[in-house]
Amino acid sequence: MVDVGKLRKEERISLELSLYFKNRGFEEYKMGAFEEYSVYMDNKDFLLNKNMAVFAGLDGKLYALRPDVTLSVVKNARVDGGTKKYFYNEKVCRLEKGSKSYREVSVIGAEVLGTVGRAEEAEILRMIVQTLGTVNENCLLDLSHMGYVNGLIAALGVSGEDKETCLKCLKDKNIHDFGRFAENAGIDTKKAEAFKRAAAIGGSAASALAEAERLALNEEMASAVGELSSLLSILGELGLSKKINLNFSIANNADYYNGLIFNGYVAGVPKAVLGGGRYDKLAEKFGKKAQAIGFALYLGELSSYFGREENAVDVLLLYTKGKEAAALRRADELIAAGKSVKLAADAAGENYKTAEAVQ
Repeated sequence: MVDVGKLRKEERISLELSLYFKNRGFEEYKMGAFEEYSVYMDNKDFLLNKNMAVFAGLDGKLYALRPDVTLSVVKNARVDGGTKKYFYNEKVCRLEKGSKSYREVSVIGAEVLGTVGRAEEAEILRMIVQTLGTVNENCLLDLSHMGYVNGLIAALGVSGEDKETCLKCLKDKNIHDFGRFAENAGIDTKKAEAFKRAAAIGGSAASALAEAERLALNEEMASAVGELSSLLSILGELGLSKKINLNFSIANNADYYNGLIFNGYVAGVPKAVLGGGRYDKLAEKFGKKAQAIGFALYLGELSSYFGREENAVDVLLLYTKGKEAAALRRADELIAAGKSVKLAADAAGENYKTAEAVQ
């Protein structure tokens, strides 16, 4: 029997969430260590990390060590008219920041493919809040909608590089640079002002939604507000309103995502630890007649947040020459008492809570 109390925090979170997902009727998805390189290359813009570890197989094909799980789920899932719900607890291969070496990073997440209505969207968002709360109860979900973002950009009448400039200003909430761009590009003053105000929207989703509705410039934006309003009403009944903010600076790749998109945060970590959204277009690219939504918690990225204390051994057992047998007997005693023990000749460079010398 596993003593959950002795597991590292990352391991406890994985165990708790796996059980939680199973209890919600999600089937565990297990993927292979690698996938054909073409699967990832053809959908490179969907990946958070586009650098992949690639090798040639004996069959002459190129393969990549898994940089992502969602692509594999969508590619391999059999959707036969029903709704499939999967969760995964896997490791992906990512290029280490500032380095030329790769490392394995733990990710845990959930995907729904098939019919995705308000109930399924609300369930996913509820699961996200639960997932973030497992890491830290002081958590927050930022919610956006690709329909609102696309409608906002379309209303400006820009395309090509100008469209990318506007999107970047939106993602960065850079109202100052957008103002200069809009003036030089001759964008309608009222529309430019609506863009600035929409970019600045933040805070409680319930209160921010009214501002989003006032700023809607076309049917696409108004329709997105209607969807958000309906969903937030359900989440409000579930008592989740305080955990959800509205933030239209979240804008994922429009070739893959439609509808809801979101990022999740926990106190003490300065960047998003969870991301995802509605990706019907990705399912379509794989020939699946299905709607799709999902999220992933980047558990491996939280190692520094969990802290060095998480890996500290309970007792550092120091021994001297001639005391090896006594030290080993003492280690057995401490382990039997429920302590984690490391045997060492000295304490230099060791990470421990208490130290004990064997006399």
